[in-house]
Amino acid sequence: MRRGRAAVLTLLSLLAAGAVAAQTATLGEIRRDLQMLRAEVEALRDIGAPAAPGLPPAPLSGPILDRVQTIEAELRRLTRATEALELQIRQTTQGAGARLDALAARLAALDGGAAVAMTDAPPAVLSGPRRPVARPAPQLATAEQAAFDAAQAALDAGDLVQAAAGFADFANAYPGGPLTPRAHLGRGRALAGLGDLPGAARAWLDAFSAAPDGAAAPEALFALADALARLDKPAEACLTYAELPQRFPASPEAAAVGPRMRALDCS
Repeated sequence: MRRGRAAVLTLLSLLAAGAVAAQTATLGEIRRDLQMLRAEVEALRDIGAPAAPGLPPAPLSGPILDRVQTIEAELRRLTRATEALELQIRQTTQGAGARLDALAARLAALDGGAAVAMTDAPPAVLSGPRRPVARPAPQLATAEQAAFDAAQAALDAGDLVQAAAGFADFANAYPGGPLTPRAHLGRGRALAGLGDLPGAARAWLDAFSAAPDGAAAPEALFALADALARLDKPAEACLTYAELPQRFPASPEAAAVGPRMRALDCS
């Protein structure tokens, strides 16, 4: 399987989970409310329990009865809301699966590979908005740092061919290194400058896939969305733009997606 296609699968599985994360959180809140209300009903009914075994329970009356009836009505309402939301989540997941299959096919075309269905792959579990994870800078080998610096210097000097080759060599030599996401970002910039926008999009997808919660992830997603928009793929660009405020709400990139989404008429 080609590297670009594998990176597509990584990104799309994350986006698929993000599409229903907010609804699942709401469903969890409703279920917690249901548990609390049921506990309160039981506590109120205990008030009417007999003081000694064998005696009939005292009937509830007055304010206590009113309270129990109010809570039971709320329980019925929340139960209906839970069932409706569960149905909505199932429908949303099915619809998202179909859309992501189509997106996978289109993005795979950038890589010249065959499309791979996403609906059978379990999505990654997202608990809510993500923040880029700032980790202490590890001690890099001298050769690793020197290779990255050389590619970056070529990019800064405008030698785009050398920069693209240098960053590609770096990513191949240090696939799990802490600078690898930045190398993919740099390769994307170099390729974009050379007019290879599909190649740049793949590089930015690789940058995100290398560290989905890393410091470079918001920039990688933003650059990928921009590339998709310029490649005349507005639906895919909208999906990628929309992921930024959900995953990285405090990032500068999340604050910048609004005008771009309006320009694309994202729904």
